[in-house]
Amino acid sequence: MADYHRILSYLYRYDKNDKKECRGFVKAEQKRSGLKLTIQIEDDRLMEDMNLDLCFYQKKDNSWEMWKMDQLAAENHQKETTLFYPSERLPDDFDIRRLYGILFLYRDSFFYGSVWIGDEIPIAALMENHGSEPEFSDNSEQGPESPEQDLIPQENPEEQLEEKSEE
Repeated sequence: MADYHRILSYLYRYDKNDKKECRGFVKAEQKRSGLKLTIQIEDDRLMEDMNLDLCFYQKKDNSWEMWKMDQLAAENHQKETTLFYPSERLPDDFDIRRLYGILFLYRDSFFYGSVWIGDEIPIAALMENHGSEPEFSDNSEQGPESPEQDLIPQENPEEQLEEKSEE
């Protein structure tokens, strides 16, 4: 299937920019209809009141950039969810094969991440471009306009991804 791309990767906890142990996984599936993310994080340090910024990062024109896709709330030391973002909410040139990885950012010194291209997450360079606390572009070319509009509540994300691709 030429219009289907999938990345399955482990998520590692980073503490003070040091890569720690594996704490979960992320599966990203992209079709013409949109992006489906399956996320699982289990960690005793993940508190219930923590909000994690779901961010993608990439290198463009010899400069690192990061943009926020959503914000997720932790639940009792874990986060397990499946999210679907329709293609209309993704940048026109969005392609998971060109992204360097994904971050679940709490602070610049504590986050979860997965590298898809390259060796390590360039967190210092990403934060340097965005300050010590993450600030992200909110225009429609860089990412979703607002998380509330982007999440589509659904019973079975698999069916929605398949149905939209058949249209």
